[in-house]
Amino acid sequence: MYGQTTYFQHLLHAGGNGFILIWLGVTSIIHAIVPAWYAATSANGVATLYFKFVKDNIQPAIQEHVRKLQGK
Repeated sequence: MYGQTTYFQHLLHAGGNGFILIWLGVTSIIHAIVPAWYAATSANGVATLYFKFVKDNIQPAIQEHVRKLQGK
């Protein structure tokens, strides 16, 4: 998928993920003000994105970055 996407597909994919990250940031700020609200939203969202884009990614550069972060 990564080398063969059109500009529009990339725009939708990257833009959609950007808005998800913005939403997770907003929920974190709200949670900081009112701890009972959005208690796990940000953590669950980040974990979901991690598994979606990093852990299961087959790109060699991404895999190398993950190994460096894990100290391997």
